[in-house]
Amino acid sequence: MAIAQPWKDKWKSINSKFDTCIFECITHYHSDDKCKDSIENVIADIWSLKDWLFEDPNTRVTEADINALLKTGKSNHINACGDIETKRKHCRVKNPHRESTELILVGKHDHPSGLPVIFSVTRKYKNSSSEDIYEDACELARRAIEEWKKFLGEKGLI
Repeated sequence: MAIAQPWKDKWKSINSKFDTCIFECITHYHSDDKCKDSIENVIADIWSLKDWLFEDPNTRVTEADINALLKTGKSNHINACGDIETKRKHCRVKNPHRESTELILVGKHDHPSGLPVIFSVTRKYKNSSSEDIYEDACELARRAIEEWKKFLGEKGLI
């Protein structure tokens, strides 16, 4: 009998939701609402994977392993997803790096690629002129998934 590994279900869900995100936002775009919902769903799961990894005893990934990853340049996109999800979930946050994170409708239906780029992500830091801008929220999610893939590979999980 196989041992249940809940994190694998979450990983499978992330990849499925990302496929839906691409469908809703790029290949079969129907509405801004569907696209936004799809982006928010995949970004939420990308961020919550950290909890699933260290809560699943089968991974042998510790909270310290996750925290070490999140403090390096190897997780910039995962952290951006965290900022978006934290702001979306709590509406108001006290962390100055998350407080001004927004998923912004840009409506670039005439993007040079020929594909619509509907939502961008902007992180503006409170009391700072610094900001990060991700032109395409779907691309942000794809890069965050790649960061997780690398981490999971290093841990021997995939």
